[in-house]
Amino acid sequence: MDFSFLLCCRRFLQCILVAVNVLVGLFGVGVLIVGVVTRVGDSMYFDISNDQTDRGILMISSLLITLGTFVVVVAGVGAIGAVFASMLCGRVLLCMYATVLSFLVVCELAAGITASIKRKEVEGAFQHAINDTFIHTSVDDIVYISWNNFQEKFSCCGVKSYADWAQSLNSTVPTSCCRAQGSSACRNATTEPAQYSGALWSRGCSDVVVTWLKSSLGGIAGVSIVFALMQVVGVLVSCFVAIYKGTEHKYQVV
Repeated sequence: MDFSFLLCCRRFLQCILVAVNVLVGLFGVGVLIVGVVTRVGDSMYFDISNDQTDRGILMISSLLITLGTFVVVVAGVGAIGAVFASMLCGRVLLCMYATVLSFLVVCELAAGITASIKRKEVEGAFQHAINDTFIHTSVDDIVYISWNNFQEKFSCCGVKSYADWAQSLNSTVPTSCCRAQGSSACRNATTEPAQYSGALWSRGCSDVVVTWLKSSLGGIAGVSIVFALMQVVGVLVSCFVAIYKGTEHKYQVV
């Protein structure tokens, strides 16, 4: 039997499989980076939340780091199996790769759907946590410093607006809420915010956090779905390459 055409197709699919695994590996690196950045780079978001929310966000970041590392390893196995598909060890690696990849597809689709469905719930929990910590700024110096740092870095003031400092805490507005700290308008705004509101940041810090959450959860959902679609292609191609090679070998022996 002439296998020249099928052999050409198999080699072409091998190249596709290697390319797909390289891309999947790069996406895995992307997930790993997102996890690390969420855990380390955005620690200020956790400074104004409670311990329960901290644990939830840290758990998500740990999951992303673990998942990203695992995907990179699996993609490496798939690429090696594709390169050595003409050998028995390569076909075994491809079968193992397809099995693990099928499981990952299910997990990643579930993660993407869950991130989309639970977004509102997570946003509500984070807003509640922010309100709780804001109330404690009057009795906890560490929380007060964290709020000042957050307001200064992200150009926001209070939970909803600068009015929260007077209404919820019966306190003057801190200078970290000022657009230009040290100015005379800033000094006046800290004691008379309604009259000098133009000198203060109008956006509440709750809006900053919600925007960040929407971006993060939307990114998780999008990356998970893209991962799943790419890995479906990987499963189909790896199964074809492994099965075809076995069939070719059988016919050649006969």
